[in-house]
Order: sequence, then structure tokens, then C-alpha cells
Amino acid sequence: MRKETSLDVCSLNYLLIFYFRCFTEMDGIDPSLTTTQWFENHYKWIVWKLSSLEVMYQKNFRGNLLNPVNILKQLKYRYEREIDKSERYQTNFM
Repeated sequence: MRKETSLDVCSLNYLLIFYFRCFTEMDGIDPSLTTTQWFENHYKWIVWKLSSLEVMYQKNFRGNLLNPVNILKQLKYRYEREIDKSERYQTNFM
């Protein structure tokens, strides 16, 4: 297993800050309704999901799925579902 260096953590923090700023500046997003913990959690799962889909379906996506636009679209979709409409994912009910 690869040991995480301080440079990796620093790079990740800058990347999260960049995405968080882009996310909070999107139309329809109220920054006062989200927390950094909510954002980090959903960002992590979205990146995992998109990268897994790219690995599983390499011929279909050709590395075009995991990009900033798709990550921000997924974040906005989750924001609209969970915060604007107060819906929870089905896994939360299990």
C-alpha cells in the first residue's frame, strides 16, 4: 500500500477547495445550506463512482467520465435531492 505524503494531502486539500468554491458559485446553490463535511463526503463518493465506472466500462467512456464538469453536475444533483427537496437516498433507509 502506498504511503500518503504531505504533498498528496496538500494537493487534495487544494483540489477540494477548488471544487467547493466552484460548487458554491453554481446557480441554485445556497452555500449557507451546505457544510464542508457534506461536500467532502459526497465528493469522495462521486469520484469513487465515476472512476469505478470508467474502469468497468473502459471501451464506452474512454477516460471521459471522471472530469470536473461531471463531478460538479453530480454534486449539484445530490444537493438538489438532499438539501433542496429534502430527499434521502434509499441506502439511508436500510
